[in-house]
Amino acid sequence: MIRNLRERLNNELKSYHAVELSKQHLENTIQVSRIIYDKRRKMRKICTIEMIVNQFRFIAVPVYFLQWGVLLFLYMVISIAMHSEDFTSNLSALLSTSAILVSMTALPTYERSRRYHMIEIESTTRISCPQVILARICAIGIGDIICLIVLILLTFEKMNFPAQSILTFVLMPFLFCGIGCLFIQNHMNNEYSIYISTGFSIAVGITYWLIASKLQRFLLNVSIGFTIAVCGVLILILGIECRKLIMQKTSSVLQEAFI
Repeated sequence: MIRNLRERLNNELKSYHAVELSKQHLENTIQVSRIIYDKRRKMRKICTIEMIVNQFRFIAVPVYFLQWGVLLFLYMVISIAMHSEDFTSNLSALLSTSAILVSMTALPTYERSRRYHMIEIESTTRISCPQVILARICAIGIGDIICLIVLILLTFEKMNFPAQSILTFVLMPFLFCGIGCLFIQNHMNNEYSIYISTGFSIAVGITYWLIASKLQRFLLNVSIGFTIAVCGVLILILGIECRKLIMQKTSSVLQEAFI
């Protein structure tokens, strides 16, 4: 059957004669091509902000679902702990570990592409990779801020020094954990980095729990200006690590696509 089909195709091709190209034929072809090209559907350029907003519907829902689940868990723990007599003395340790737990909600999104074998598909749209990663960071950041605000509101009345407690036991451990996880992702960027980041976050949580339990009074007596300066430096470092994550992720995806 295949042989008969091949013979039929050869006979059909032999029956056609080669078309002699002329200058008029080429000009007509060019004119028709230009007319069709002008009638094409023109693509509109999308700005970075619009790209981020469009990516939210694909990224934000699973991230927010996880974050609100963690927030519900923390609400139950804090509600139970409020009935104990040692709640005030353990409040700083509870706040610090809660802030670190909120920061850990970003971990499942770091290696999402590698885990679901989507790197090849994302590499074909490599122009939008920075916007996708930036949208992911924005979605995680907005959810984290909401979680931290709710956490502060739940325990605000029990704080002896509200401003110092928020900076020292909420914002600072959150920034430490976020910077460490991003640093690991930027310098390892393999399938084991998510496990190392998880171990690092747990170690930071345990360390901060011990420090907050034993050095609570000392940390609350530190100058508020010094604490603000430290938090400002940490926010700056976090921004730098986020930028490195965007640039390095794009570069690695391009390298894997071309290799």
